[in-house]
Amino acid sequence: MKILSIESVTEKGEIALIDVEQNTTKCVQLEEGHNHGKEIALAVKKLLEQQCTTFNEINAICIDIGPGSYTGIRVGIAYAKGFVLPKEIPVYSCCSLKAMAYNFFKFKSSETYNSVTVIMDAKWDEIYMAKYTRNLEEITEPTMVQKSKFTSSEDEKVAYLPRDIMNIAGRNSIVVYPTAEAIGNIAIKDKLPPIPLYIRDTAPQIRNPKQK
Repeated sequence: MKILSIESVTEKGEIALIDVEQNTTKCVQLEEGHNHGKEIALAVKKLLEQQCTTFNEINAICIDIGPGSYTGIRVGIAYAKGFVLPKEIPVYSCCSLKAMAYNFFKFKSSETYNSVTVIMDAKWDEIYMAKYTRNLEEITEPTMVQKSKFTSSEDEKVAYLPRDIMNIAGRNSIVVYPTAEAIGNIAIKDKLPPIPLYIRDTAPQIRNPKQK
């Protein structure tokens, strides 16, 4: 089974080709900057050519549904749906915060953390947040809180993104990305439909002019 996995909601987007039978994963990075709409098709073509794989050999496609860049969420879903339209293969999805938790426990497998709090910058002085067990079960479902109201205990481990919110995450924290490999490995197991996870209301909001 070969899985094409797309992470397009962060600035460091990524495409992965996961070969389940061979237990291999090959990746191609997207250029930073959220201009992933133009890059995804080219990156997929490049990756498949590098691995001598055709479009017809792909058995499933997995995507990141957010939270994160709204544009990144939309272009990832649009590409996936366009990719599978003539092939009748499934599209599965994964929450970016859950993928971050997956990578945290993968990188920290030798340590005895039973849970992790995951936070991601949501701009406008807010963060996306969720908490997961080592088995990736939700303790706290994905939500959004003001940065000033986020707190963590001294013995609580925090995975965060990007680096410039380290002061919010605290000293007992680590930068973790929701990689395409993590997206694929989780999504192919959970088999959830590709429904965008925006969390914040996408309607225009009136904010204090002093807020950035």
